[in-house]
Amino acid sequence: MAMEYNQLASSLAPDDDSFKVELSQTHANLAGAWLDVCNLGGALESQLANVSFAVEFYEGQLNNRLKEQYAYSLSSLARVQFRVGLGAMAQQSLEHSVELLNELSRQDPSNINFRWNLYRKSMRLANIIGILGNESKAWEMSSEIERELRKLEKEDRSISMVNGVVIAEFLRNYSDLAWHRGESDLARRLLNENTERLNQLLAAHADSKTALYQLGLAGFSQWQHSGEPINVQGLSPGLMDKVEVRGCDEANLAARQAVQHGDKSAAEHYTSYLLAKGYFEPGFIRFCRRYELCD
Repeated sequence: MAMEYNQLASSLAPDDDSFKVELSQTHANLAGAWLDVCNLGGALESQLANVSFAVEFYEGQLNNRLKEQYAYSLSSLARVQFRVGLGAMAQQSLEHSVELLNELSRQDPSNINFRWNLYRKSMRLANIIGILGNESKAWEMSSEIERELRKLEKEDRSISMVNGVVIAEFLRNYSDLAWHRGESDLARRLLNENTERLNQLLAAHADSKTALYQLGLAGFSQWQHSGEPINVQGLSPGLMDKVEVRGCDEANLAARQAVQHGDKSAAEHYTSYLLAKGYFEPGFIRFCRRYELCD
């Protein structure tokens, strides 16, 4: 019903950008709801509709507000594409998003939000590129991103919760790259910083599911690379013991924690759940094959 009202309002007031943005956002919100229950088909359909409206509105007016919305739509589409195994398409969508955000940042270099948005998407692009096999390019991108992030953090004295979690996620991904390259000292430093940041965020926002999720992934990374578990409250015997596992990301973490705790039966259960939902995220497929949870 909300979508129908937004479509009607947009047609009655074609010059009002707010209705157009809301129409696109309605599809994005629906995609998020589908992801919460791991309905990847529904999420992909809604994100494709989101992008379709976003590009139509942007090309019709060519203003920065709609350009930014279009970039966000492409980024959100990339996240779903990657989860269903469309790695090359996800990379292409995210590259276009980064290109648009880079244009905005160059037009107004004093706008710190534009720069944060650019680097958040660039971090995820580097991760996708690395998982898809081009680790040298991902390493080069990540090194540059880290340098720019350090500068940006000095300028922004009130880093948002969203940015704080994304920075921690980047540090873990960068740490994984360092492990693969044999840079063990750097890998440990990056992962230690990741967990310190997440614990600080959780001290202020104890109910943050995104921070807890990232902390769970950090625990698995440390166990996988060094055999040393991260002993923090809320992670043992497993983060996913405390919530109902419905979302794809939750099940992904639950499978990893089950492996970490030696419960192969539970790991196979979560893996089967994800595969049945069409979750073929390349990093997850690499994980489940490594631990003989899937063919």
